[in-house]
Amino acid sequence: MGKSSGRSVDLSSRISSHKQGFLVSARILVGLSIALVMISSATAIAKLVNVFDAKSVNTLLYASATILGVVAPAGLVAIYAFWLGRKAPPKDLPDPRRAQVVLGYAEQLRLATSKLATEDELSRIGAVYALGALARGSQQSERATVDALARFIRTRARPATPRLTRENISLDSDVQLALRILGSRDIAQIISTGVNIDLSGLDLRGADLSDLDFRGVSFRNSLLDQADLTRAQFDASDLSFCSMRASIAIDASFTNAILDHVDLSDSTLGGATLQSVWLNGSRLTRLLAPEIDLTAAIMPAVDLSYANLTDASLRSAFVSEAVLDYSNLEGVDFTGAILDGARINNAKLYNAKFAMVSIDSIVAQRNEGTPTEAPKALLSSVGKERTRK
Repeated sequence: MGKSSGRSVDLSSRISSHKQGFLVSARILVGLSIALVMISSATAIAKLVNVFDAKSVNTLLYASATILGVVAPAGLVAIYAFWLGRKAPPKDLPDPRRAQVVLGYAEQLRLATSKLATEDELSRIGAVYALGALARGSQQSERATVDALARFIRTRARPATPRLTRENISLDSDVQLALRILGSRDIAQIISTGVNIDLSGLDLRGADLSDLDFRGVSFRNSLLDQADLTRAQFDASDLSFCSMRASIAIDASFTNAILDHVDLSDSTLGGATLQSVWLNGSRLTRLLAPEIDLTAAIMPAVDLSYANLTDASLRSAFVSEAVLDYSNLEGVDFTGAILDGARINNAKLYNAKFAMVSIDSIVAQRNEGTPTEAPKALLSSVGKERTRK
């Protein structure tokens, strides 16, 4: 504390001395210029009225011109050099204005977070909006604001309890708003600074998370039934044991996410990206997901019965012991996939690609269509009377 005070006093005294020196120099230069102008004017008048002889007048005029042409510019240069050469204040010294801003932000954050705990919903909504405005400040303020929003969501959202009915699916307005503001930030960058965003074990059924960024966020054991996840980003997120029944995740991204034992039955994931995702033991029955990208996905024992995967990519996917009964696999690319022990019965295989697949112990019967580059076990499973002409 003493060192900071000493530095502040020293800085103030140096700035004050520089200002005084500049003002004194400027006054001297102005006075000198005025004096020289007056001498030149008087000399010119004296010449007109013949007070001095011509030689004396010429000498005075030459001296005045020399002073005005040489001394004055030299004085200006000296003052300019003096001004530029002054020592800048050390960067590590405290800036009173910056301290004021930080103090102001801290006070605003305190007021906003205190209102989050009120029983009045409108007051909570106003506080959430205030936090959203504060998040647009510095990186430090953004981290603190995001942490406050995450804590508010964990506090206000209902806990995810088992066997919840599908009736009365709704989300409180203040929680929904907090999710929208939280997901509008660059979450992955904030998490990389050490901020932990944990939204696990919450009842978020019916939430609108469309076009939001939740990369790296944990939703483990949360309920996201009937949620709108359209174009949302969940890369590297943990959604293990989540219930996401009847959710909409068109064009959403789950690359490298963990979705072990997730229930995505009756959901829509058309065009979604699930590259290198973990789907161990997950339920995807009646999934509507044309053109979904499951390249290199790890999905053993997954249930895809009655799913529509038209033109999907399962290249190099690990689909051992998966169930694909009654699924629509038209145009699906299984190139390099591992289907050991999988069940593919009564499925549509028109133009499906099975190049270089592993199908040890596969169970395949009564399928439709003619897959390309398929092993004999799959080709023999296609009934002639069920093949499209």
